[in-house]
Order: sequence, then C-alpha cells, then structure tokens
Amino acid sequence: MSLPAVAESNPWAFWAPTPDEFVERALDLADVRPGMRFLDLGCGDGRVLVAAARRGAEVRGMEINPRLAETARANLQAAAVPGRVDVVDMFTASIDADVVYAYLTPVTLSLLRAGLARAGPGTRIVTPRYEIAGWKPSAVEGGSYLYSLPAQAQEAPAQLGWNCRAMVLVLPADRVVLSALTLAAGCESLLLEFDPPLARACNHAVGARPPDGPARVPVDLMFKPHGVGSVIAGEISAQGREVTVAAVFARQGFGQWNFGPDQGPQFRARLDQVIAAARAGR
Repeated sequence: MSLPAVAESNPWAFWAPTPDEFVERALDLADVRPGMRFLDLGCGDGRVLVAAARRGAEVRGMEINPRLAETARANLQAAAVPGRVDVVDMFTASIDADVVYAYLTPVTLSLLRAGLARAGPGTRIVTPRYEIAGWKPSAVEGGSYLYSLPAQAQEAPAQLGWNCRAMVLVLPADRVVLSALTLAAGCESLLLEFDPPLARACNHAVGARPPDGPARVPVDLMFKPHGVGSVIAGEISAQGREVTVAAVFARQGFGQWNFGPDQGPQFRARLDQVIAAARAGR
C-alpha cells in the first residue's frame, strides 16, 4: 500500500494524488449520483471534485492551503464542470452534504469525528484507505470505508495493546511520509515513549478516544527524509505495551510488513531478515 506524502507546511495535513480508479471505486461505494450534494474535506487539487461533478453531483471542496484551492478551482474550470472550493478550516466549518469524502490521516479523522457526527441523518461518509476510529463502517470495499449517519459505535477492544508486534517500512529517502498504528488503550493516561533514534526520525500525533472505557486510538507517524540505505529502528511504548518500528530509506518505492502480536520465538530473527532484505533492495 502506498503511504501518502505529508505537506511541508503542516506535518499533519498531507496531500496524496490518488489513482483515478481508486477514486471511482470510492464514489461507487458512496453511490454518488446526479443532484447529490458532495463535499470533499481537504480537496487538494480538486480531482475528486471533478470526478463527482462528472457524475452530476453538486460539488464543494474545503481546502486550508490557498494554493491548492486555486489549483482545484482551475481544474474544475478546465474540466468544464461547476463546483465551489472554500479556503476554510474543516474543524470549524459546518459539514452539510449528502456525501462527504474524507481522505485524511487516521488521527485527523478521529479528531474530526465529533464534527462529522453533527451532519444530518442519512449523510454518507466515505474514507479512502483509513477508517474512522470508534465507528463501525456500514460497508468496506476497494480500500475505502463507508459510514452512514447516525454512525454505529465500534465495539470496545477485547484486548489492549498495539495492532501489531512490529512494523517494517521501506520509505522514499527524499520525502516526509505518513504511516499509521493503532493502540487499543485502557482508561489510564496515555503517554507515548519513543526510543531516541525513532524519536529523532519521526514526529507523531495521537487521536481522540472516549473517556469512559477501552478504545482504539490511532497514532500517526510522520517520518522525516533520511539518506538512502539508512535504517532507523526502535520501540514505542504506551501503557506498558511496546511495538517495534523499523524504517529503511530507499531511492524510491514503498513497502510495509506487519508482524502480528502472536508471533512466536523466531520473531526477532524474522524481523532482522525482513530489514536486511529491505535494505539490500535500496
């Protein structure tokens, strides 16, 4: 799975061009049809707006970056389709649409959940690649998640801890890149501790969680550029539980391997093999 690049101006606001077929599958999942009010949160260059407008939807985009907003308007004009793009903070703006498209980071989606919940009953929300923590999707297809308001709450996790025991990433050496983890957290205070090499290699953000019980909390990792062939590895710990994260920086391409929490005694040897293989392919 390709990992999106993060915008330099705001490390939690990424813009990642998405293949046309991926966009079309997401619009199919949301059943975008003529006359529907379609809202793209963080619309970037407007390609999704154009695709929805060509289906006959009444499209509007929200974009906090004025340069990207202008590009989106230009692309709507070049495609000869009507649409509106507002330079606005989606966390304070009113969300009113039949279909909301939100290709955002897991942490951003979790922080936006309360605002999305205030949209009208029957609103459909489609989120490519990443789910909304705390909500149960009504459908999952083609790498996207669909929610219908009022959303159904996700069941509390049966076990606490990280979604994997270890994660190995192959990342492009010249870009800031997003990756994501999930922690099934208990009610006690949540403080993440990073081994020093990993702390220097990336920034992080932690998502929202309900205060009244165990919940799945997303964690965004924003890796900084490093020299080709560099390997950064370390542990992240929270609430007494650890996950190993290793990043191998290459000239191009992406890769990701997750080791499950039930890995046996050969876990470390296998982890070292994967890191070595990834580094050899630099």
